[in-house]
Amino acid sequence: MADPPVNPATTVAIGQVEPFQMGVDDWDQYTEHLTQYFEANSIETAAKQRAVFLTVVGAKTYALLSNLLAPEKPSTKTYDELVAAVKAYVDPKLLIIAERFRFHQRNQGDSESVAQYMAELRKLADRCEFGAHLHEALRDQLVCGLKREAIQRKLLTVEDLTLQKVYQTAHSMEMAEKRAGELQSSAKGTAIPNVQYTWALQGKSHLVAPPP
Repeated sequence: MADPPVNPATTVAIGQVEPFQMGVDDWDQYTEHLTQYFEANSIETAAKQRAVFLTVVGAKTYALLSNLLAPEKPSTKTYDELVAAVKAYVDPKLLIIAERFRFHQRNQGDSESVAQYMAELRKLADRCEFGAHLHEALRDQLVCGLKREAIQRKLLTVEDLTLQKVYQTAHSMEMAEKRAGELQSSAKGTAIPNVQYTWALQGKSHLVAPPP
């Protein structure tokens, strides 16, 4: 069971910091959030930052630090050393080739929008160390991984493709397709059924359009 939120300040503080949840939270994002909390509440000294960190990080992470640093205690380390110790545990050194393999294997899901797919590719790319080739890698995988072949064919005919152009084109075509589908569904829902009526006229049956 997750630890309850902890507000470390004895006076009214701006915001609060949740305990870190191993296997759920991203450590880099967590420490970025904590840095913003320090700035917002003028927590500037190294000793104070360490104390706040050890207070809010939660009992499970504190126990982890105690094990990682034994026989020394977490309170004897600097804030930066504590952050580095947890990072080395939760995010060990990456195998770049493996991370890039995952990136290039990632295709758009059946129920995933272009915007969602782009966000997931960016997240995977963060671990691939593409450097100056980041936008090129994202552009290529976005085109290759799209689930709609019609959009892919359109993009493959465009010269000087940039990441922005690929995303805007794919997103626009996806939205146009979605609106067209909604209009068709709406039209089907309001259409008058083509029902034929049999009328008896002078002893003979005739098929005629339904009366208004």
